[in-house]
Amino acid sequence: MIFNASSKYFNKKALATVATCIVLAAGCTDEMIRYDNGDGRLRFDISLDSSWTKGGVTTRGASTDICIEEIDATEDGRQLYLISESEDLDTYPAATPCTRGTSTTEATFPTTFGLSAICYNSSEPASDLSSFTANFACNMEVKKSDGVFPGLDWPGSGRIRFLGYAPYASTANGITHSAAGEHPQLDFTVSTDVKNHVDLLRASADTDGRGGSAVKMEFRHALSAITVRTGDAMLSSEITNVTISGVKGKGTLVLSSGNWITKGENQTYSVATKTTVSGTADNNPYASSSLNIAGSNDGLTFFLIPQELTTEARLSITFTDKLTKTKRTLSASIGGSGKKWESGKLYSYSVSSTGVIITPIVEMTDTKGNSLPDSVPYTGMLHDVRLKTFVRVTQSGVETKNLAVPVKIMAKPDNSTDWEEVTWLPDDETSGTKPSLSSRDGSLILPPQPVFKNTLHKYFEGKEELADTRDLSSAESANCYMISNPGTYRFRTVYGNALKNGAPNTSAYTINRTGPDPEPGMKWFVDHSDKKIETPYIKEQISQNGETLKDAFILWADSPELIDNVTLEDNGDYINFHVGRHTIAQGNAVIALRSDKNNIVWSWHIWVTEKDWSEKRITTTDALGNTYVLPQTTLGYCNARGKSPKRSIKVKFVFDLTNSGGKNLEVTSLNGKDIEFGQREILASDAGDNPYYQWGRKDAMVPGIYDKNDHPTESPYYFNNGNNALGELSMVNKPVYDYDPEYRFTRSVTRSGASLGQSISFPHHFIMGDVVGDDMTYRQHWHNDSKVSEKYLESGKKMYNAWNSTASHSGVGQPVNSSLDPKNCIPVTKTIYDPSPAGYHIPSAAAFSGMINWGGSYGLIEIYESNIPQWDEARRCWTMHSNSDGSGDIVTLYATGIRDMSLKGAIGAGDYNTYYTNEWLKTNTWPAFRTTTFIASATLTGTQVMILYCDTRNFKVTPNTLTGGQSFGTMAQSNNSYGFTVWPMAE
Repeated sequence: MIFNASSKYFNKKALATVATCIVLAAGCTDEMIRYDNGDGRLRFDISLDSSWTKGGVTTRGASTDICIEEIDATEDGRQLYLISESEDLDTYPAATPCTRGTSTTEATFPTTFGLSAICYNSSEPASDLSSFTANFACNMEVKKSDGVFPGLDWPGSGRIRFLGYAPYASTANGITHSAAGEHPQLDFTVSTDVKNHVDLLRASADTDGRGGSAVKMEFRHALSAITVRTGDAMLSSEITNVTISGVKGKGTLVLSSGNWITKGENQTYSVATKTTVSGTADNNPYASSSLNIAGSNDGLTFFLIPQELTTEARLSITFTDKLTKTKRTLSASIGGSGKKWESGKLYSYSVSSTGVIITPIVEMTDTKGNSLPDSVPYTGMLHDVRLKTFVRVTQSGVETKNLAVPVKIMAKPDNSTDWEEVTWLPDDETSGTKPSLSSRDGSLILPPQPVFKNTLHKYFEGKEELADTRDLSSAESANCYMISNPGTYRFRTVYGNALKNGAPNTSAYTINRTGPDPEPGMKWFVDHSDKKIETPYIKEQISQNGETLKDAFILWADSPELIDNVTLEDNGDYINFHVGRHTIAQGNAVIALRSDKNNIVWSWHIWVTEKDWSEKRITTTDALGNTYVLPQTTLGYCNARGKSPKRSIKVKFVFDLTNSGGKNLEVTSLNGKDIEFGQREILASDAGDNPYYQWGRKDAMVPGIYDKNDHPTESPYYFNNGNNALGELSMVNKPVYDYDPEYRFTRSVTRSGASLGQSISFPHHFIMGDVVGDDMTYRQHWHNDSKVSEKYLESGKKMYNAWNSTASHSGVGQPVNSSLDPKNCIPVTKTIYDPSPAGYHIPSAAAFSGMINWGGSYGLIEIYESNIPQWDEARRCWTMHSNSDGSGDIVTLYATGIRDMSLKGAIGAGDYNTYYTNEWLKTNTWPAFRTTTFIASATLTGTQVMILYCDTRNFKVTPNTLTGGQSFGTMAQSNNSYGFTVWPMAE
């Protein structure tokens, strides 16, 4: 709450003391210098530290003070015990308060409060101002007017100690402020009517008199709050009276220190009540503990002056038991040596027949001692938890003990009616898998979202975790490694597939044109600094620049905690990572390797999948008889899935005391707050999804997903352009996790292309160009080596060798019904930039021509009449056979779209150049065209890549009928600035 100040409420007494302030503090001037927002008004930022709240007997915290004493005498001869509890509520968040009207929270803070202020000369806040009077303001009544609180002007120099209290003094509330010329203090008398007790607040703030930001006034409870509740010895009854006697009811509060000085005679505070206490069973007429008698049950709380409690202080409870209809009184001393009430503490009194209090305690933070996050991933995995559970046994005359007992952790999502036991997974499992008396670090595994459990994760259930670390690069290194089991993995820090069987694979990092009369192309392959690669070993290569390897880290993952524990071995030869058995799922991740100069020097794609590419392979043959063997899916593909909306999960700890003759006790809150976590949503992906690749780059780019026409929360430009939901801005980025904000996946900073070295250094940047007038250069082709000192391209700037080190010619356009050009069938030798896993490479353009025909240009319907692609609307895919005559294997191509290179052309409501001035579009990268499949080949023609395409934009699907708006073909040319799907072939 912000309170505005105005000098019209600066009363005459306060004005008279300004001169005194000037004498006492040479730094205070008689000219009102205006500060703060330019209007000179002094403002207060008001807050309240806590509310008078307390949970049940089983929700005590470890900091609760418990005292158990024998009650002097009872009317039925049984030995009873008085249980006294106290708790400092400063550490509790504001919560639902006691229901009585004068119990104050920030929401019910009065519309008026009292303010006094002392002006003094010092460079630092004074520790003692007891000799000063209210020389700047004395007992001002600061009233809310039009939503603000007018008050004072800044003096311009010196320091000011502001002293506030609430509610404002009146005869009715028993508060009297000291007169002008005296040190600010309150005389307070507690009302004899408990229902009229006042929750007195005080605040103190010291600030520079020159002004500036709002003065923060944190109000604290100045009194002690007393509640009374039943214990396990209270007969089933109706309670008619609660009395606290033998305590002081008058006192003086020194506002600057918060100290109380009690005075006067002892007083009695009695309240009539009608509280029904029901027995727990027919054969057990005694009530269960923790029913409030004076407290939130009927809106009664005693607000009393903090004080030393003498032996005269007593608590009495009068009731009529239902069994004998006898009126009874329980009476106990609450005072004696060392007994006292303190400001801002809540004291609870109850009666027990056992004299034993068992308090279940849970201490749960992160591993650094901070509060846990408010939400958990959709996997349910909450890492870095520090947990300690025990019961504290307190007994009259016996030393308090902390004991370990069996405990279960239970969870219940808000969309479920049942509690389920969840897993505590300690980091050190050698000491058992249960929470214990000693603090242990580990992970809490809460219920996963249904889609994660039933779709993404289900394929890996029952798969054994690797017993030993597996070397993924032992047979052949690669830019992509496929993972199908949980466990620990490692791979060599080498360029792409530059190693085979442990030896250098020179063909991967050396240009060797094999054909006659080669056309100009690449001269050599380059590293992150655009220097010629001379060795497969990254640490040796970068030493030429004076760099050494520093670390490896997760660049992004499209499933939470898909991989973890990414480390670079000390010698720099290997990167290690782990895939957890609880978080393994279909998904993709990228690991980056960084030098001591914080340059990313290389990165690798990790594809976690249950798919086995050695099975169900697809064989196809082109028109020249060349045979190609393809796996059953595209690279990085994750299956289609539904959605799981965000939800919350409640957690409780159940302590089992049955073996010791007790009962289960539950802990449902920590620090006065329910144990509850939000859980993130899973967005649907109708066609499934796969990473995208800009031609010639090794780097996996974040996939795109879609499930409907309108996703306003993900992107302000997710819409269908009015074309049957097939428009350009009709997909959203698949959410990614576990990334360093410094390396957030985004579009390139440069808008005029990038060199190969730059593309390596920024694997998290999708390189997008601007369209200026008719200049499409960097929209069509992401590459630009103009600033590279030692050119790695020959004249003509063709980089057709990026994915084929032995190619001697780029591809050529294929006229309609022409013979297949051998330049589009050139055998591929895998390079260090090829994104394929070991044993595979990106194929030449002709590899797809046995399934779909080719034509002269993009946008035609080039199919084989005997092998017409069929659209499956439910699965969002096309199916066909692998051979032109309709024979061979079934081929399924999903409509996973592309990653857009930028915007160009009309969209109906306007043009993209207009839309491109929008800040979101200028600073983001987005997937596009939800009914397209663009698959890149290794064949480049100039700056255009040859692709396989199934494009069904702007048409209504009619089964088995090809209509306008559909286009199919292979070896058509497309701008290589797009992010394409890739479909590697077996070597």
